[in-house]
Amino acid sequence: MVKVGIVGGGISGLAAAVALGRAGHEVELFERAPELAEVGSGLTLWANATRVLRGLGVLERCLAVSRPIREFQLRLRGGKRLMTIPIERFETPAVVMHRAALQAALKDAVPGGIWTDHACLGARDEGRGVFLRFACGERGPYDLVLGADGLRSALRAEVVAADAPAYRGYYVWRGVAAIDAPGYAVGQISETWGRGERFGILPMSGGRVCWYAAQNRALAAATPAAGRHELLRAWLAGWHDPIGQLLAATPAGAILENPAFDRAPRRGWSKGRVLLIGDAAHPLTPNLGQGACMALEDAMVLASVLGSAGPAQVPEAVRAFEALRFGRIAAMVRRCRWLGALGHWQLPPLAAARNAVASVLPGVLFAHTSRKIQAYAAERAGER
Repeated sequence: MVKVGIVGGGISGLAAAVALGRAGHEVELFERAPELAEVGSGLTLWANATRVLRGLGVLERCLAVSRPIREFQLRLRGGKRLMTIPIERFETPAVVMHRAALQAALKDAVPGGIWTDHACLGARDEGRGVFLRFACGERGPYDLVLGADGLRSALRAEVVAADAPAYRGYYVWRGVAAIDAPGYAVGQISETWGRGERFGILPMSGGRVCWYAAQNRALAAATPAAGRHELLRAWLAGWHDPIGQLLAATPAGAILENPAFDRAPRRGWSKGRVLLIGDAAHPLTPNLGQGACMALEDAMVLASVLGSAGPAQVPEAVRAFEALRFGRIAAMVRRCRWLGALGHWQLPPLAAARNAVASVLPGVLFAHTSRKIQAYAAERAGER
C-alpha cells in the first residue's frame, strides 16, 4: 500500500483519488477552494472516458444525468450543414453532462479524506517521504504526491523549470442555457464555423444546453462578467437558430470566459515522488472535448501501473506512467491545436477553401479517427 497526497479537487484529482483508493492505496486530497462547489459548464465524455468511469464504479450515476452523443454536425453561421459525423458505438457511450455532476459523482466515491481551504504552497521531499506545505502547516509524509491542480499548478514549479503556457490566439466563452435545443434530436451536437470564430451546441439532460463560443482576439484583461452577455449577443447576431435563443436563456453573469492555452508536449512530469497529472502536466486546447477524458485516462493508467506496489516501487511506477502516457498526450495536444487553428482560419480565401473541402469529405473518415482516439481505454484495460 502507498500513501498518496493529491493536490487539486478537480476532475483529475478526484478521479485519481477514486482509482488509487479502489486499488487499495491510502489517499488524502487537498483543494484550495473553501468547498468543492458546483462550477463550470458542460463537457463531453467520449467512450475512452466513460470506460474509465465504469471502472471507477460511477458510470451508472453519470448516465442518469447525461445525454448521449450519436452524431456531430458541422455548420456554417447561416445554418448550412457542411458535414455530419456519425459517432460510433462502443461498450460504453459518449455523453454530454454538466461538469458539476461528474465532480459530485467522483467526490462521493473518494475513499479517503478531502480537505478544502488548503492552498498548496509547495512540497518538501525528505527521502523518507514528501511533505506538502500549506498556510496552516504541513501534511505528510507521503510516498507519492500528485499535482492535479490545473494549468497554473502550484506544484509544477517543483517539477519543471518555469514555462508559461502558450496562448493560441482565441478566447472561449461557455454557458448553460435553461432550454431544450430547438431542432436537435436526442444524440445530436454541433459546431458552427465563421471566420476566426466558432459556436458549439451540446444539449444536456434536464432541459439544458451547454454552449461554447470562440473568437480570435489578442490576449487582454478579462471581460467583466456583467458585460459578457452583451458582447456575445452583439457578435453573434444573425447567426443561425437556436444560437440567439441559447444566449437569451443563459443567466446574466453566468458566462465563463477563458483564453485558450496549452503547453508544448515535453517529457518530465515528475521529480522524485512528485508527479503532475491532468492539466498540470499536459493542458490541451478545448477542440476535441478530450480535456476531462485525458484526466480520467491518467487516473486509470496510474492506478494500473502502481497496482499493489509498496513505497519502494513508486519511482518505477512513476516512470512507467510517463512512458505510457507521453505519446498519447503529445498526439492529443497536437490534434487539438491543429483543429483549433483550422477552425479559426480568418482570411476569407482560406476559410472558404476549408469550408469547401469539409462540404465534400465524407464524415465517416472522421469517425474512423474518432475510433482510434476512443479505443485507448480498452487497450490500456487489457494490459492490467
